[in-house]
Amino acid sequence: MHCPHCGMSLQRLRHGHVDVDMCLSCKGIWLDEERLKTLLGDQKFGRQLVNSVLNIFKRKSFWG
Repeated sequence: MHCPHCGMSLQRLRHGHVDVDMCLSCKGIWLDEERLKTLLGDQKFGRQLVNSVLNIFKRKSFWG
């Protein structure tokens, strides 16, 4: 598979018991709905993931 963002090859990495696809070039992380639900099912990791995503949108530099 190739990264939808930059087109480079994706590497499959294991996070706990879930495989995620990561682009080592742009650092994008790609996963399908089933994998996301599995990760979010782990309450501690789910909170960390949601907080990390929200922090991206809070940064001024994100909006340019």
